[in-house]
Amino acid sequence: MAFSSCTLLLITFSSILLLSPQALGDFSILPKLPFNIPLISNSDSAPAAIPVAAQVPVSAPAPKASSEDQSITTQPITNPFSSVVPNPSAVDPVVKKICDVTENPDLCSNSIVPFMHGQADPVAVLKTEIHAALNITQRAVTVMKNMLEDATASSMMSECLGVCVENYGYAVDDLKQAMKAMEAHDMGLLKSVLSSVITDIGTCDDAFAETQGLELPLQEEVVGTMHKLANNCMDISTLLN
Repeated sequence: MAFSSCTLLLITFSSILLLSPQALGDFSILPKLPFNIPLISNSDSAPAAIPVAAQVPVSAPAPKASSEDQSITTQPITNPFSSVVPNPSAVDPVVKKICDVTENPDLCSNSIVPFMHGQADPVAVLKTEIHAALNITQRAVTVMKNMLEDATASSMMSECLGVCVENYGYAVDDLKQAMKAMEAHDMGLLKSVLSSVITDIGTCDDAFAETQGLELPLQEEVVGTMHKLANNCMDISTLLN
């Protein structure tokens, strides 16, 4: 088929329009997407595996220490009142009458007669008994602190010792507060803090009693004396107006 020169020019010009980017418009002015679209490979290879975090086994709770690990040597404290046995005939009748109102009259006499000077009356007797309770409780605090600092003590033993150190310390503070209350003639505060002393000492006992396999590492005589002196103080305070 023969084409005229005009027809050939028209075909050539049409081809240029179809193939020229300028003829189709400038693609650089199109807005960019806010994220990148990853290229998809035409290869048949499997996609890379997504790493999965390794499962970390959950550790079992630490077993409780055995009673053998929790054992600790009972620490001796010299009871300053156990060997003090005054001659009954030498006991001041006033002191005896005051001590008779307590649950432990013998301990009351033993802890007061050798250490009290001057005229006996309920106030003087109570002050002496408070000093006696303060004396033995402070010794117990010192011994318990030494045990707590012992590196061989188990965690359970350390926890119980910590309770005792804290509460015996409270008892010391309460006994000192009782002396101040007497000086201020504040009988309400006096009876309140003396009651707290009994509770403080008992809290230490409870810490060990409620922990299986542990025993309070103080001599029973000393612990018993602490309780009795605290109760004596409370009993004698009932004689004060």
